[in-house]
Amino acid sequence: MAGRPHKIRTIQNAKVADFDDQLWPINCAILILAGFVAGLVIAKGDFSDARLLYNGWTWLTSVGVMVGLTAWIGGRSAAAGHRPQPPHPVRASAPSPSPQTGEG
Repeated sequence: MAGRPHKIRTIQNAKVADFDDQLWPINCAILILAGFVAGLVIAKGDFSDARLLYNGWTWLTSVGVMVGLTAWIGGRSAAAGHRPQPPHPVRASAPSPSPQTGEG
């Protein structure tokens, strides 16, 4: 046992997600907005209209599909690590020195 060398391994610490890196606030906002839209469709929609684009069921279905697609795409992009990168800050450059004029 005394002859075995010890190996010291570095540990990769998991990065704690900041508030900007979390997806749950966006999901909550999307669900709240979808609830408002669904409420408007239920309140103002005509569910007995024969025209497909004016029927309330079509509008409710489209709201559900859009929310589902948004959650699915957002979940896939978050799992893949894709998130928009913030723009690089523009560095304020020092004013360039004016050329000195020689005397004539």
